[in-house]
Amino acid sequence: MVLLTVVVLTALLAPLIAPMDPAAQALHRVMKPPLWQENGHIFFLGTDHLGRDLLSRIMYGAQVSLVVGFFSVFFSGSIGLMIGLISGYYGGKVDYLLMRLVDFGWNRSGWAQSAVSNDPFLHASRCNRT
Repeated sequence: MVLLTVVVLTALLAPLIAPMDPAAQALHRVMKPPLWQENGHIFFLGTDHLGRDLLSRIMYGAQVSLVVGFFSVFFSGSIGLMIGLISGYYGGKVDYLLMRLVDFGWNRSGWAQSAVSNDPFLHASRCNRT
């Protein structure tokens, strides 16, 4: 909970606490290591391939990540709420049908993942090359 609070506060306060502009490029400071100091600025996490400050980019990137996470939870929760309300109101066969559809949805991603990652023939063909 403390980590989530720190991330949310960092994202909200990024315009105030970010040490540099996250989009400002400077090709003379490309790929500098962490704790690099230049012209009175300390790059705590270094710079990227375009000379942008990584700490500032992470702070501003947290804003986008939090918005995407919030809306995905909101929309999936809304869909689940509607399915639960319909299922609870009508009951019986409607409840059974909706719950089986939800069960199928929960398991569908597991089937696809196991089909891709646990294929013994695919693994064996990669490992037994001579």
